[in-house]
Amino acid sequence: MATTPASRTNGHHGHPSIARSVSTGLVLAGAAITAGGIFCFPLFAPTLALKLSLTQPQLSTIALAGMSAQYPLAAVMGSLLDTYGTWLTCFIAGILFSTGFGLFAFQLGHVSTQSPFEVLVACFFIAGVGTAASLFTIMFSASQAFPGHTGIATGASTAFFGLSPLFLSFVASAFFSTNDGELDVKRFLITLSITAGIAHILAAAFLRVFPTKTDHIPEPDEEISDPVPVLHATEETPLLAQPNKPAPQSQTIGQLLKDVDFWLLAFSMLLLLGSCEMLISNIGTMVLGVPETRDGVTTGDSFLKSSTGGAVQVRLLSLSNTCARLLIGPLADYLAPAPLAHPTGDIYFPRKRYFSRLAFMSGFCALTVVAFLWMAAGVVSQKDIYFVSIATGIAYGGSFTVAPSIVGSLWLGPSAGRNFGLITYAPFIGTPLFSYLYAFISSSYQLEDGAVCTGTRCWRKTFWITSATSVLAFILTLILLKRRRDRV
Repeated sequence: MATTPASRTNGHHGHPSIARSVSTGLVLAGAAITAGGIFCFPLFAPTLALKLSLTQPQLSTIALAGMSAQYPLAAVMGSLLDTYGTWLTCFIAGILFSTGFGLFAFQLGHVSTQSPFEVLVACFFIAGVGTAASLFTIMFSASQAFPGHTGIATGASTAFFGLSPLFLSFVASAFFSTNDGELDVKRFLITLSITAGIAHILAAAFLRVFPTKTDHIPEPDEEISDPVPVLHATEETPLLAQPNKPAPQSQTIGQLLKDVDFWLLAFSMLLLLGSCEMLISNIGTMVLGVPETRDGVTTGDSFLKSSTGGAVQVRLLSLSNTCARLLIGPLADYLAPAPLAHPTGDIYFPRKRYFSRLAFMSGFCALTVVAFLWMAAGVVSQKDIYFVSIATGIAYGGSFTVAPSIVGSLWLGPSAGRNFGLITYAPFIGTPLFSYLYAFISSSYQLEDGAVCTGTRCWRKTFWITSATSVLAFILTLILLKRRRDRV
């Protein structure tokens, strides 16, 4: 008797079972909650500035090393994932986290013998590469486990990644802070290097034994219960497959670079994510010398207490980032479902679509315009920055939630990991541009004794500029939306 489609799906070579998918999610959550170490830099930036006498450009360089390191090897990570599976990128993440944070802590213990700045930059770069490997593992393991619901899967799986800075900031405040609010950076980073390394290596072992990626190739007459999400033609594309229609082929890198749509998306992400990551990595020094409330005053010990103010902003960024990933994914699946394809090549929308997923990107750009204008013109206290942190977290987390499906919808074929890795080179360029913009504007107001600039004057010019670049990003996304609204 012939095997039914249902029996094949539940067999050894079929789609992952629900129990395996849930187990995979739990294992990845444990790794993701420890993966946000580089986003905690604002917590200990004031301490580094005080203890090591680092300037604002030096602090920005260390933060930038971690943030930018997520991108140069993104295409390599995507290719490794496409070829070998998510277990390898997860294992790499564990090794890099242990190495980067461990060496950072070791160097802090030997500051009396040599200048640590260059080594600290290298250590944070290593941890940043580990962050990229971890995020790729989380996103693609989830999408492979739940191929029919990519928005929900990506959003839910990366929610723990977004919560990581919030979780780690609470851990730092509860167990590694002194009575006056100063963070014991060395002890905190030693603990982080151990826990993040172990969590990712254990997750890699699980993914190696129980891979989420299936090698099952459906037969021509087999009914597909969970089609692979790729791109579509139009809403009128027939639901039933045509037997002789070829499956979509992957574009070469050269073909992608000749595509106008690639550059429209890349430049918009450069401007949007670059400015967001500038704020995320420097919020710890931006609050220096700024009173907690509008009727407050700046005291002489505000510099030492700044780690507390920075911790609040980090938590707001983390919480809004997480909420955006949780909510935007399901919302995008409902309002702008990703197209599906039968293995024989027919592409179609699974249900009614209300608007394009590119509209989400336009909305995030508009949100940053409002937030940065407020930062430039309205902020005079730390509490005024709350809205900016929340808006930035929403734009940042939401963009990364919808970007993989947008990339997958714009360019057909099996190289989704590689293509997404290529597009993430955009913030790799944008983050240094905006970070050094802030660093050098801030250093121009630096005090004569070499102390880091404090007060709103240090960053107002920066946010007037980023307000203008966010408007440009908004325009670019509208142009792309007009060109491809019937396909994405």
